[in-house]
Amino acid sequence: MKNLHWNHGSMGLKSWLSFPRGGRSLRPMFVLRLAACLALTAVLTTRAHAQSAKELVGGPITTKRFERTIRAYVAPTDLEMGALDRLHESYLEKFRAEIEPEIAAVAATGAGEPNKDQFEKFMRDLDRINARIAEADNAFFAAATDLLPLDRQATMLRVREARERQRLLSGIVQFGPMMFGGGAGFVDFPNLIVKPSILNGVPAESREMFDSAMRSQETRVLSQARTYNAEMRKSLTKFFEIYSTMGQGEAAPVEGEPGAFDPGQNQMAIMQALAALGADLRKGVKSNFDANRSACAQLASMLPESTMLTVRMDLAMRSIGVMGMAYGASARGGGVKSVVAKIRRDSAFTPEVKAEVETILAAYTKDHVAALEALAVAVSESEGSMFMAMGMGGDDPSATTALTTASERIQAVSRESMTKLAALLGDRSEGFVRKYEHTSEDGTVALVDYYPVKEEKPSNDDETEAAQVNVRSGFSSGYGVPVPFDTADILRIGTLVGFDSSMQSVVEAVVEQWKATQWDAQMNPLSDTLTSALSQRMTAVNNGEVVHDIAAANTVARTRSAMAKLLFELDELLYADLAGALGLAANDPTLVLLRLERTDLIPTRGGGPGGIVAFPYSASRLLAAGKVDSKTARAVIEGSSAEFTALASELPAQIARRMENAEKIATVERDFASRDQARIEASSRIYSTLIAASAALDTEFGASISALFNAAVDANVADPATNAALKRACVRSMHPEIYRVKDSAERQLAASTQLAGLSEDQLARLDALRAEYEVIYDALCVEMAAGSGNPFPLGASPEDWQEYTKRAAAIEQIRFRRNERTEKTLGELRRILGSELAVSVPGLVIDPEAEADANGNDGGFNGEMFTQDDD
Repeated sequence: MKNLHWNHGSMGLKSWLSFPRGGRSLRPMFVLRLAACLALTAVLTTRAHAQSAKELVGGPITTKRFERTIRAYVAPTDLEMGALDRLHESYLEKFRAEIEPEIAAVAATGAGEPNKDQFEKFMRDLDRINARIAEADNAFFAAATDLLPLDRQATMLRVREARERQRLLSGIVQFGPMMFGGGAGFVDFPNLIVKPSILNGVPAESREMFDSAMRSQETRVLSQARTYNAEMRKSLTKFFEIYSTMGQGEAAPVEGEPGAFDPGQNQMAIMQALAALGADLRKGVKSNFDANRSACAQLASMLPESTMLTVRMDLAMRSIGVMGMAYGASARGGGVKSVVAKIRRDSAFTPEVKAEVETILAAYTKDHVAALEALAVAVSESEGSMFMAMGMGGDDPSATTALTTASERIQAVSRESMTKLAALLGDRSEGFVRKYEHTSEDGTVALVDYYPVKEEKPSNDDETEAAQVNVRSGFSSGYGVPVPFDTADILRIGTLVGFDSSMQSVVEAVVEQWKATQWDAQMNPLSDTLTSALSQRMTAVNNGEVVHDIAAANTVARTRSAMAKLLFELDELLYADLAGALGLAANDPTLVLLRLERTDLIPTRGGGPGGIVAFPYSASRLLAAGKVDSKTARAVIEGSSAEFTALASELPAQIARRMENAEKIATVERDFASRDQARIEASSRIYSTLIAASAALDTEFGASISALFNAAVDANVADPATNAALKRACVRSMHPEIYRVKDSAERQLAASTQLAGLSEDQLARLDALRAEYEVIYDALCVEMAAGSGNPFPLGASPEDWQEYTKRAAAIEQIRFRRNERTEKTLGELRRILGSELAVSVPGLVIDPEAEADANGNDGGFNGEMFTQDDD
């Protein structure tokens, strides 16, 4: 066996596990479902990292996973990797054509409550599909082996086994820790190790011994995974018997009546049954955990200390699993590393200060890893840590104490290091950390914490752009208050159409005067009234019931309407002041663009019950995104000035319509505080209709804005490339959840063409790769956008729900195909450039830890609670 190589360079279950219909028992049942069934219900409605198969059977081998494992175990040449990559692409297409439809069919069979026969058939169907996936994998690996020279074909066995471990631990198997109370995760230890950042750190003299140790661990984990998978399969079958009791007791209990149904006792009994059912599973996880820790100790003599700290941290976090949410575990250290990374980039600090910072970081890392390991041990030794964390079971005081102590130590380690950093930075600390004082009941300071100050991200970053736009979004739907234009707004828009630097002081003076004498004087009193009314609109009383103040609610509605009317009046005063001071005509492009900026008051962007609203950014942002010069920008606005002005004149009426609908929604929401179940259900149906109507209003108006902008571009921009760039900017702004920079290879492709020293052959291959990718990427994005307006079916029938999940699954399949195309393009780009040039392209060769530090990300839990893999 060759050494490891060091290269640098368902939705059926959703409906089956639905909540009961008893109003009084809803909350305790919700807590129970969260523990036992949340994992299983999160199937096709949320964005996944793979096709719709992921939550059911784990999905196909991804490009990232395949490239990572085959480079580690086989070390193919670039020529061989290209052939293997094309073979893998064929495998993905075959999976999509032959296996994905079977998965979709099974996922669509779960309407209504299943009986025992239906549930068992469902499980048999999953077994059958898993067998089909294994067959497809084996056929792929057999063909891949044939592409390799004879002397390296045997190395494919380790790639096969890595994939088998992934299959055994993915799909519904990954939800075992949450369903059966243990919380601790089963960890594929070799998968944590087979990464370039780990393998490259193995000293040459230790590689043979290291490889032998890893081969032993691969065999061990595979055996454990097979046992764990089989036990989980048996437990799931028995789980149905417990699940079938979850619908009991839906009627409201009658207080004081003998034998009355007690939801608390019922859920405790169910949790105890689930815990008993999962006893063997937890033993398997504990055995895996202990063996993984022994493996870590074995590798400690072969790997550098810094590398071992990373391995130990990853192992601890994976072992803690979902319990990290309950006990405050953070993989990247609660912000310590992000603060240190920011200090490293600041040239104002002396070498002595930076050296002390590194000392603090080194000590912190060791202590943080040790604290995480202590929590992992406590979780693994607890019989029901998941249920204990929920306050729903467990009577072992020592286990509770161990979990709490470990959690407190994690927080203390971070607090101590952040305090040291704050003291070291002195007067400059405010730019790096912010202080927060915890006070006791008597008002004295009981504890002081420091948190990292987030850095401003680049202006072309997806999230930054969205944040800037969303400052004004949603007012007409009942969110926030109007925001006045500031100097930066005026200069940003004016620069697009030809402002020069001499105008800045004039703009500053005009805006400052207008804001003080007009906006603050007239709008601020309304804002104060709104804030006061909002605080009185609803109150929670002791029994948890919400009481609504109708008078306060009416004040909120009246005040918001008055603010909307006043907003446009005050804006016109600003436009008049600017025109007079700068000598602008009434229809100057700057003023037209400013009026159009108020389109941002309308939509509540992003997903929600009404679906994703496709609403374009303002015209000024579209022109900026299209990277046009001021002459072109003026031409677009001046050439269609009448149409844009007419659009701006519609805004007050458009906002009034939405505010009226928002008030109806708020009125219906008050019914949800009722204890009348029939009233709640009737209001839910009305609420669903109103939400859908609100989304439809925004989508319809957004489409008209898009059509007008594109027509203006066609009428006034003759250059094909510029024309296409502006239209592309428009559609991308309407679907930011689809056109995300980090999901595309465009930046890397563009940067690669600017590298010095490329041969003519490399340039030709780059141009061809870029042209092919852009066509495929855009086509797949258009497919996703066409189906993205997918309203969440509040109060819908099972048939409507199934249709919703079917559309959601279709979008995820397209997203998977697009993301796989991106990964394959990046892989080919790395092969074209070679390892030395590839590292010069930002984002092409990524160090995940450095990326997390640069983004100020503390690496905590982000919703991917159940995944074994990062690829």
